[in-house]
Amino acid sequence: DPARLARLNGLIHPWVRRESARLQEQHFAAGARVVVQDIPLLYESGLQDGFDKVIVVDAPAALRAKRVLQRSGLDLAEFERRDANQWPLERKRALADFVIDNSGSASELEQAVEKVWGEL
Repeated sequence: DPARLARLNGLIHPWVRRESARLQEQHFAAGARVVVQDIPLLYESGLQDGFDKVIVVDAPAALRAKRVLQRSGLDLAEFERRDANQWPLERKRALADFVIDNSGSASELEQAVEKVWGEL
């Protein structure tokens, strides 16, 4: 229900943004040079301009569906419905500063993350 979703987001997102800013400041004050935030709807929420760099982690839709169904118990129809409410990954990849391919093994993903981390 779009109206209920908008109301829920209106309640949750301001708190999440405040808490995120607080934690980021806390980490920088403690000496962190990089703070990573995992924001699934970053572009959809228009938050990308608040970050120095954006990383998109990408995998083919079939593989993403398989992984989501295995870890969450959602059915395929629910995954597809939720996925359809997000921007296409092609659009996100085009806007990202870094794109990490997550279609391989866990060790391949780790290597890709380490490469981006080194650049950050």
